[in-house]
Amino acid sequence: MSNYFSKTIEHLRHYEEVFLFGNLLSISESEKESVIDLLEIEYKIESVEYPQPVLIFDKDAAFWAAKIVYMAAQFMLYRETEVKDLPLLFSSFNGNNSEYQSKLTASQMLSADLCLRFLPAILINAQVIDPEDELIAILEKELIKFHYSAIGYGFRFEKKEEIQKTILDSDLELLFSDKSFLQLYTDRVFEKKELNFALFPPIKRQLKSNFGIYGNEFWKEFELEKNNTE
Repeated sequence: MSNYFSKTIEHLRHYEEVFLFGNLLSISESEKESVIDLLEIEYKIESVEYPQPVLIFDKDAAFWAAKIVYMAAQFMLYRETEVKDLPLLFSSFNGNNSEYQSKLTASQMLSADLCLRFLPAILINAQVIDPEDELIAILEKELIKFHYSAIGYGFRFEKKEEIQKTILDSDLELLFSDKSFLQLYTDRVFEKKELNFALFPPIKRQLKSNFGIYGNEFWKEFELEKNNTE
């Protein structure tokens, strides 16, 4: 057994690089379990530095994201599947129970981010190869849903309204009722200097709280935009 999928994800996590073995799309059950085990260990390592309490690892979200990133990387270089079949290969995440979950949880966002944080780089490269590639729109739609991983991506201007509506519809107040996730989200917004995300009310309030009276010193552009919208 070659275990190309698990080797690709392990290399991605350890070196932040995609290592492709060829146009190999099949994933065995043993590889699935191996990747879930790997990602759970990675989650535990990362969560040592998370604000407490730490959210539980969601194996279904983590595996879904790993599969999406793996397939996206494969399709960036190898394209034999017809366009009409792409939505089937890149299906949306449907939660981890029998009932469809329309609102993602903070636990699912964090677990998926182990791999989904690398999707923006893949999309940027895909746009260089072919900016009209239909796969880009499919992947961007999924990235918007898991918007924690989208911070800093820089969506095209024409998508700004769609992004804002999708994110606001995800029920930010419920997501950020978990203070640990709120702080992690805010930290990434600040790290990426992502103004479009910084002005969402819960993040805006948290940034103001974090900065105190020193907002201009930490992030002058945020202070200007904040004042313009108040």
